[in-house]
Amino acid sequence: MARVYDLACDVAKLREEYVGIHQRVFALRFPVFFGARRDDEDYGELLQRLAGLEAQLCDIASQVKALSHEDLARRGSPQIQAALSSYVPALAESVARLETICQHLDQEQRDPAGASHYSSTELRQDKIGYDDAVQEYRRHGARLQELFQQF
Repeated sequence: MARVYDLACDVAKLREEYVGIHQRVFALRFPVFFGARRDDEDYGELLQRLAGLEAQLCDIASQVKALSHEDLARRGSPQIQAALSSYVPALAESVARLETICQHLDQEQRDPAGASHYSSTELRQDKIGYDDAVQEYRRHGARLQELFQQF
């Protein structure tokens, strides 16, 4: 159980970092709603952090699949493994979709003249897909939380 719990804690830390990036992205893009825009921040650094999160989530997904019988010996551990097995890819999908949005915004920021203009329609379509992915990882996260509360 300890290994399953450790992996869940690792994922929780990555989720916290992802949420922070999400907040920064939408504070940069929509300063009227989220506060004043800071000119010293850019999307390039956020893209690097998102790529790092994706890699770490991929690694954790592999570790969850590779859990041994000893790791899963405690009652409820197989259910937690199954929940993590669905939660981690769902969270990774949200990270990937946010990364796509950031890539477009980064290109727009680098070329404000318009060659790589990210239209409000494109942003809206990407945001819809992103919001759907967020709802999916939250749904899996609620299941995971229920399982941990049963211990």
